[in-house]
Amino acid sequence: SDRPGENGNGRTSNININWEALRKRIVTNMTSETTLPAACDAIAELRDNFELVHSTEYPTMLSVLLPVFASILKSIPCVPPPISLEYTTGHGTATTTGHSHSQQHHSHPEERPEHRIRHAILEICTRLPQNEILRPYAGDLLEMAMRVLQNDYEDNALIAAKIVFELHKSYRPMLAKYVRPFLEFI
Repeated sequence: SDRPGENGNGRTSNININWEALRKRIVTNMTSETTLPAACDAIAELRDNFELVHSTEYPTMLSVLLPVFASILKSIPCVPPPISLEYTTGHGTATTTGHSHSQQHHSHPEERPEHRIRHAILEICTRLPQNEILRPYAGDLLEMAMRVLQNDYEDNALIAAKIVFELHKSYRPMLAKYVRPFLEFI
């Protein structure tokens, strides 16, 4: 199975996770609005089973999934895109701009699959062990968190702020160039 830490009978085990299969499952399901819930489920499974990422698997997980996470946070909007709606009036066709809230028409942004995906990715990033294995990714992770902090909903921005603080605590000399943009934002 490509589900994180799951063996054939649905129980978690200490076997290695197939990171490439998980990456493919996430990326494949990010391609349309109808498959976003499946991508959300895959990311949520990883988040919920994150303790299964043992130190020997951590470098592989980072190299395979962090680029996917960064891409998702860049490409999946935190707010619904405007859509053009045409309707017929007694005087012809009129157009109005509204907001797409996905096919399930979620009234709260945190219910939309896009938001749940972004939120789960950020929760995973808060759980990344701050060690030498993460060091090469710290700058990219910090930039990703700063983008979320500046552009996302409050609950995701708060998680992003936590990521920024933790990265600065662990990798301060290396991340000195990012201090000024962060302070200017605050």
